[in-house]
Amino acid sequence: MAARSFCEQSLAAFRQLRDAWGIASTLSDLASLSCDQGNNTEARRLYGESLKMFQELGHQRGIARVLECLAVSAAAQSNAEHSLHLAGAAAALRQRLGAPLTATEQVKLEKALEFARRALGNAPGLTAWMEGWAMPVQQALQEALNCDAESKPSDWKPSLSQLAVPGSIMRRTAETRFAGKPPRRACSRTISSSGARYTQ
Repeated sequence: MAARSFCEQSLAAFRQLRDAWGIASTLSDLASLSCDQGNNTEARRLYGESLKMFQELGHQRGIARVLECLAVSAAAQSNAEHSLHLAGAAAALRQRLGAPLTATEQVKLEKALEFARRALGNAPGLTAWMEGWAMPVQQALQEALNCDAESKPSDWKPSLSQLAVPGSIMRRTAETRFAGKPPRRACSRTISSSGARYTQ
C-alpha cells in the first residue's frame, strides 16, 4: 500500500505540473501494482492510459515498455496469443530503436511469458510471436488498447514474405525466445518501469 500511495502522490504532482511523460510512466507503475493485487481490469485501464500518452508524446521506448507489461499481464490471464503478439511487437520496436532490454530485464520477461508459450506450444507460440514482430506499430497499439482478457487478438496476419525469410533477424530473435526454460507465471511487476529506463 505504501508503494501505491507514493505512486498516487507522484501522479497528482505530475498532473499539477502537466508533465505528460511523468504522468504516463506513473500510470504504468500504478497499473503494475494493480496487476500484482489481482485487479486486472484496473491494470488494463491504467496501462491503456499510459500507452495512449506515450503514443501522443511519440515516446517509442515508453510504448515498447508498456507493450511488454501488457504482454506479461495477458500471459498471467491465460490470453497466450495476445500476450505473444504484444511481446513480439515490443521486441521489434526495440530492435528498430536500438534499445534492447538489459540482460536481467530480458530474463525476467522471458520467465513471465513462459506460461503463454507453454499454453500454445512451441510452434504456435513461435508463430504468434513472429506475427507480433511483423505487425505495424499502429496495429499493435490498436490490439493492445482494444483487446481485453476475454477477447480475441486482432485478425491481422503478416504476409508470407514477412514470416518466411530464412536467416532474418525476426526469425533468429524469435527462436532465441523459445529456448527451453523452467515455467513460471508472473505479473507485470517483472518489468521495471522506473523513470530512467523510459528516457529516449
